[in-house]
Amino acid sequence: MRVLVATLLMLTLQSTGRLDIVVRDANTREGVSGVPVTLTLRVPNEPAGLSSTVFTDPRGLAIFSALGVGSYAIRLGEGFQAQGGSLPAFVTLDAVTTRKLEISVKRIATVSGRIVNRDGGPSADANVALLSMAYVDGRQALRILRNATSDNDGNFRFIEIPSGDYYVRVEHQMPRTIAYYPGVVDPSGAQRLTLREQDLALGDIQLPNVPRFKVSGTVIHSSSEGGRALTIYMSHDNLELQEDPFLVSLSSRRVSSTEVRFELNDVPAGAYILYPLLGDRGLGSLGKESVRIDDRDVSDLKIVLKPMVGIAGRIVMKDAQSRLPENLRLATPSRDSFPPLLVSDLSRSAIAVARNGEFAVRNLIDGGRYGISVQGLPPDAFVSNIRLGNRSILSDSAFVAGVTEETFEVQIATPGGIVRGSVRDSGGQPVASASVVAVPDFARRKNAAFYKRTTTDARGQFTIQGLAPGEYQLFALPGAPPQGAEEDPAFLGVFESRSTRISAVPGQAVEANLTLIN
Repeated sequence: MRVLVATLLMLTLQSTGRLDIVVRDANTREGVSGVPVTLTLRVPNEPAGLSSTVFTDPRGLAIFSALGVGSYAIRLGEGFQAQGGSLPAFVTLDAVTTRKLEISVKRIATVSGRIVNRDGGPSADANVALLSMAYVDGRQALRILRNATSDNDGNFRFIEIPSGDYYVRVEHQMPRTIAYYPGVVDPSGAQRLTLREQDLALGDIQLPNVPRFKVSGTVIHSSSEGGRALTIYMSHDNLELQEDPFLVSLSSRRVSSTEVRFELNDVPAGAYILYPLLGDRGLGSLGKESVRIDDRDVSDLKIVLKPMVGIAGRIVMKDAQSRLPENLRLATPSRDSFPPLLVSDLSRSAIAVARNGEFAVRNLIDGGRYGISVQGLPPDAFVSNIRLGNRSILSDSAFVAGVTEETFEVQIATPGGIVRGSVRDSGGQPVASASVVAVPDFARRKNAAFYKRTTTDARGQFTIQGLAPGEYQLFALPGAPPQGAEEDPAFLGVFESRSTRISAVPGQAVEANLTLIN
């Protein structure tokens, strides 16, 4: 009956509309051929109307013609995932209308494998994490994208994974084992998985048979926290690659009102950082201790826990006659790889700023390193200085939290510099949806606030406002790089010679015509 209703509705509509859909790779901006694009008429009070499927041609173009007036839902075939809100819930066609739509996609695939123990048998109930590469404070960092559990045959499977670079980490409890694909203990030896268009079958991942050791010691805390339970997180100590710490199993016993003895078993040799915690979600006290295990147990560690701390401050205008913008917020992201669950919501989320510019940052980890930035600035404004006490921290916009009477002063200035221009390909044609990144000179590259991003419009043109005074390099890339990638010297080094240099002057606009970097 529903199909009949949809058919009658289609017959009564005037078939004059046309819809051109271009499917582009979100990274390269090139057209993607062979993508199944399905157009379905939205029938009032019915779950679906008639559908039509067209495969994109070598240009990434799918043409739907002789369409009736009405609303249509668009669906991509398996293996493709729309990015950045480029796929609307539906499109509406009027009489004698030709509409054009561009959809950015990433190819999605499946990653599968099998966990086996040291004897080659299946290892069930292992926690398998698919780790993606991110950038934190200009360094590469591993972040958990998906988790899975191996079944009775040791098999695991991740579905709908977009193209990208990944790592696989395996945790097994009996005996305690943490390993990385293809079966190594140290994350620096992990193999990167490059996923592009096809499913990836990893085969058997054998848990390594390596010597394991015991780590024990004493956690010292204030007497007021004597009733709280002790937990310990651990991460590999790797200067080149950050990793989110993971919870470890331990045995512990209280020996006094201010001391807890702990013991960790089955820890492979390596360099680690331990994070003992009393309380939860950053509301208690936290410690931090580096440990290196070579060929024997480590004992008699003494780790002193410190309570959370806070720092107050104020945002002011550099020009005292100017009015402070409303609805400003302050962000203080951690620049250390502290366990995410240990950091309170206040210290990781944006903090409201009062109308007079005052703010207070609470629940910071004593000894932890944090960044500081202002959100909600008008397009033409920029941060001209950040002071903590009597010293400026603008160059890297970072501070180490601790018990202090010093306060922040964040200065805002207007107007910033402006750069306008266009992006063209090697053939001189304008490039739509290209990513333009403004990177500051070397002296200021540790402060993320000096970096700016934008995207070209349909004519290949762009505008960047609110540049702090100084020298910049402009990079025109086919797609948006991972957030924070431009802060990594290794990422930029490949493109450095193909950038365009400009000087930003407050209130002045400069022109820059860029060539796309492929």
